[in-house]
Amino acid sequence: EIFFFVILLHAFVILGRRRETKFGMDAATILRARRGYILTGWASGPDTIMGLLWAVSVTYISGLDSHCGSFDGYSSGSNGEKCTPSADWADNTWVLLNGTRCLKESGVLKELRYSHDPSLPDCAEALAAYRSVTDYTCNCTGDHAYLAAGVRSANVFIIQNIVGSAVVAVLGPLIGSWIDFHPLKPVWILLVVIAAASMFGMAVIATGYVWVVATISAGVTLVASEMVTIPRSAYLDPIASPLPGSDETFNHNSARLGGKRIFASHFSQIIFVAIAIGPALFFSYQVSGIFVSISCAVWYSVFYGIVFQMFPSYAATRTAGSTTIYSQTLGSLWHSAVQMRKKHPEAMKYLMAVGFAQNGTANTLLTIVVSYTSVKLEFSAFNTYILYGVVLMMGLPWSIVYTYVSSRISFKKQWLLVLTFWIIFSILVPLTLRKPGKTTFLLSLVIGALVGAPGLTWFYSLSWPSFLSLIPEGHVAEYAGVFTFVRTVSSLIEPNIYVAVVQATGDLPLALLTVLPWTVCALVLFLFVDFTKGYEAAKEGCVSENSKPNQV
Repeated sequence: EIFFFVILLHAFVILGRRRETKFGMDAATILRARRGYILTGWASGPDTIMGLLWAVSVTYISGLDSHCGSFDGYSSGSNGEKCTPSADWADNTWVLLNGTRCLKESGVLKELRYSHDPSLPDCAEALAAYRSVTDYTCNCTGDHAYLAAGVRSANVFIIQNIVGSAVVAVLGPLIGSWIDFHPLKPVWILLVVIAAASMFGMAVIATGYVWVVATISAGVTLVASEMVTIPRSAYLDPIASPLPGSDETFNHNSARLGGKRIFASHFSQIIFVAIAIGPALFFSYQVSGIFVSISCAVWYSVFYGIVFQMFPSYAATRTAGSTTIYSQTLGSLWHSAVQMRKKHPEAMKYLMAVGFAQNGTANTLLTIVVSYTSVKLEFSAFNTYILYGVVLMMGLPWSIVYTYVSSRISFKKQWLLVLTFWIIFSILVPLTLRKPGKTTFLLSLVIGALVGAPGLTWFYSLSWPSFLSLIPEGHVAEYAGVFTFVRTVSSLIEPNIYVAVVQATGDLPLALLTVLPWTVCALVLFLFVDFTKGYEAAKEGCVSENSKPNQV
């Protein structure tokens, strides 16, 4: 993947270099680009939610390829046989055949779960009786079901995200620094084309391990769509700068544009989920997964085509020396790290805090929650789409609240509020959402609307603009790459912990609780970030009265 991206980027930039000119800084151009920046939220919104909707289908379909095996030292009683779909479970029959004798306390939370443990009195007899009247072997989402190499289906989507994020971690700083030396717009267009093409590949969903093709395509989509944020973020520096003669501030402009972009993203996600609900209600997991993949690819392609018409060309901000561009890129990254430590310590503190936050907030928890609701709570595709729809609907008013609040309180206070939301979320979900049922589903809607929605909207609106206030001008794309590197590398830790806990214990509530320490540590670290001091260091020599940040 890395080789593929580097070769295409190099070729595409050579083709587009002659057409690139210096960014026009007149007011009309900037205002048009600002509208385009907001529209990127509309264009990429479905991509943000599509992966989660698609993951429900892949988690279910991959689970059907699982086979029974031993767990916790005892056999399933049907080792080597194909698992039984959870939809085929006949609970009334099980209870009538004395299946409650197989209830067993498990996990740190002492949760009662059905077990195949033959040491439980009368459990083996109940299992034998149930198997005599059904085709039951082991539950495809249960403790005894494993895919090839012993992987649980609950971990497929998470592992795919781990691998994709690792590639992003390698490519992020290289592309971020590299495009500082190259015309920006051709790179942006190419990355969007790759992302859209791989979304079509995500539609290849079927049992018999055909879903692996879709999973690999999802990994490419993750890499390309994450790389798209680097050139987009690089444009924010010139377009958020105060217009001549205005009373605008850079911080207020960047926060306002970020808030409006997130609002547009949420609104497009709501529409996309509303469109996807029909297939999820009336058709199979496979059909709904294919539908969301193809429809998202079309949406992404069409609206990004409009976005590119609104952005002017943006020439390279830096010039390569006698060394190769790649060696200069790596040298620049090393130099930037050294300079950040010496001249921009607040930015360094910020990256450390964000590194912890990434393991206990938005992206990580979204990935984990798909596994949790699909396997632990047995949400159908329709239930999952409704949940995300409610969260997105509530995200709209929360985005408006953020736009209002962001101009009145400092970045530090905004971060403390966001992390408080995620701490509450990380406690409520594993402690209150533990059993399938209507009550659990309704409670998940409440938690999602009142805690998850503000946590998501504020996190995505805040993370880049607050970092942008701490970094030097002229190196924005490079620092966007470093920012992406820190976010992706740090966020590789918790998913691996979650996967390990699920693989070893099958205890999803316990696995989810492992995100909590990260969020608490992030909150403490943000207390030590001085945004005012960091802004002044980044803008040293060019800070005017019109561009001072909000005081902390």
